[in-house]
Amino acid sequence: EAEVKNPFAGGAKKPAGPAVAERPRAGTNKYGRVLAVPAARQLARELGVDIAQVPGSGPNGRVRVEDVRAYAEQAPAAAGAAAPAGFPPPVAYRTPAGYEELEERVPLRGMRRIIAQQMMASHLYTVRTLVVDEADVTELVALRRRLKERAEEAGVKLSYVPFVFKAAVEALKKFPVVNSSLDDARGEVVLKKYYHLGLSVATDAGLVVPVIRDVDRKTILELAAEIGDKVARARAGKLTPDEVTGSSFSVTSVGNLGGLFSFPIINVPDAAILGVHTIQKRPVVKDDAIVAREMLYLSLSFDHRLVDGAEATLFLREVVARLEDPYWLLLHAV
Repeated sequence: EAEVKNPFAGGAKKPAGPAVAERPRAGTNKYGRVLAVPAARQLARELGVDIAQVPGSGPNGRVRVEDVRAYAEQAPAAAGAAAPAGFPPPVAYRTPAGYEELEERVPLRGMRRIIAQQMMASHLYTVRTLVVDEADVTELVALRRRLKERAEEAGVKLSYVPFVFKAAVEALKKFPVVNSSLDDARGEVVLKKYYHLGLSVATDAGLVVPVIRDVDRKTILELAAEIGDKVARARAGKLTPDEVTGSSFSVTSVGNLGGLFSFPIINVPDAAILGVHTIQKRPVVKDDAIVAREMLYLSLSFDHRLVDGAEATLFLREVVARLEDPYWLLLHAV
């Protein structure tokens, strides 16, 4: 009798025979494919969740975004986080003998579990590389100082982030591969013609990345207002699932925390993430004279499967050029 071997089943054997038609289970089509809305599939990939395990609450058992989110928050910690073939299994922690009473164990669940899965997915499924540059943002500091009071009159707190967003969009237009994702299952590079930028926000529950959609179509003031609103709701735990998914590129601003520069974790499935650090007045050489200028380090983590080092460097140079000449951003702002 012929036998079929599954190379990933540790030598398990299964007799070959005529195919037997099976009725599709609830929530699947006639081919056995899980019924799910596209946004739910996207979220499942981002969270490392096996969508076939998610109970669907939609018509005919269709999986919706809220079903994926609920499953990720309530499932056991190991669910959806299993390493692919070839990767080592999760490491079990062992308490040193005699110290059991000096430890406290709490379940890994909710937002912290989702963050852990997202970080693991980023580590396992991207080839992360880093490029660092610096920008002389003296003009930007002066411009923000002039506009800050006007923005406050409109009830908006003006940070540097809207300017960074606008500079990033202009660079993404010149280097579209940085605004892409890799669809491994179909062997395709997804080049995005929209600019939905995620912003990493530290909250009591962990890191959250609200998404600002269509950044290219909004003014600096509109971006400042929306960023302020979403950051506040992120810290209050009031963002909807749709507001934290669907980014095409991400930015993390750690300037208020200190440090020279960082190696940001890519927010999969994005191809890259921009790290924005502390603006510090430093001595630099300008026109053969040593002068004090407002300097800013920028770091770009990128997936080397999609973005080459030269493209990443040129992309970051473009961001630097736009931040060093913020009046260009105002002239071209929507």
